[in-house]
Amino acid sequence: MGDIKTDTIPLLTSASQYSDWVAKIKGVMLFTGCWGPVLNSSPPEGEKAEDWKKKDDQAKGLIWMCTATNYHYLLETKEEEVDGVKKHVAASYSAKDMWDVLKKEFGTPDTAEAIGLLMSFSNLPPMMDTRPLCDQLGTYITRIRDASNGGMHFTKSQQAVFILMKLLPSYSTLSTRFTSSHPLKDWTIEWIQGKVLAEESLRSSTSQSVTRISKMKLKPSRPCDFCGSGTHHESTCWKKHPDQHSKRGGKGKGKGKDKDKDKGKGKDNSNNHAHTAAPTVNVLVAESSSNMHASFYSVAHAAAVQHTHWLMDHQLL
Repeated sequence: MGDIKTDTIPLLTSASQYSDWVAKIKGVMLFTGCWGPVLNSSPPEGEKAEDWKKKDDQAKGLIWMCTATNYHYLLETKEEEVDGVKKHVAASYSAKDMWDVLKKEFGTPDTAEAIGLLMSFSNLPPMMDTRPLCDQLGTYITRIRDASNGGMHFTKSQQAVFILMKLLPSYSTLSTRFTSSHPLKDWTIEWIQGKVLAEESLRSSTSQSVTRISKMKLKPSRPCDFCGSGTHHESTCWKKHPDQHSKRGGKGKGKGKDKDKDKGKGKDNSNNHAHTAAPTVNVLVAESSSNMHASFYSVAHAAAVQHTHWLMDHQLL
């Protein structure tokens, strides 16, 4: 066995140390090359029967030496019913048979360990909304399954209920929906997990949509009631609220001659818009010898044509 000694393997005496015992004796068997007979009762193709029997005997010897003597009867007898009475009769076991017998006897944890596994799940805090549920569900599922396999023997629906109990409070409506629409016998952890993750995905996409909408700059639903512009509301119209409009800087646009003429006449700027400076054309149309009508057309980029009629006395011209 080289440098490995059997005294490094503890004697198997109780279920509480079974997992530790398995880990250590398996390591020794792997080192010595006799782990194969524990997994299979017959040799693989191509291996000689005598070589396999040698490995099997070596594995049986290790199991025998590392099991407490008061449990040796498990390794050399089997229980049979004779005339209605159960008795232990002599039996010849392979290394795999021995391993399976000990696993059946000690593999199920005792009551204390089973309760400890359940408390390990119970002590987990409820899931948090600061992390994705897909990253949290795995831990809870593993713990409750360990408790079930460790001796509590929960049904699939009971395990699903335990997971549901650890969900966020904000998912209480989802729990209510489950209880009112699906029979308890149909519940499984996989079903609960799928429903919860689908709900999380739906809430995430809805939240992102609301965020995008809140960031959009909404256009006014109707033109300004004061000036008729479709680019702003009456509440932000600077012509109605000139005190809210900052003075423009820089040099004026247009030809100097027309510019001076407008200044001299004290031009009415009520039709000027805060957003665009629209070009204007003045057309005088004579309709009679005594009166003249002047039509003032203001043409903006996309706005409708606005008309202002002045009645002018020819004597004043």
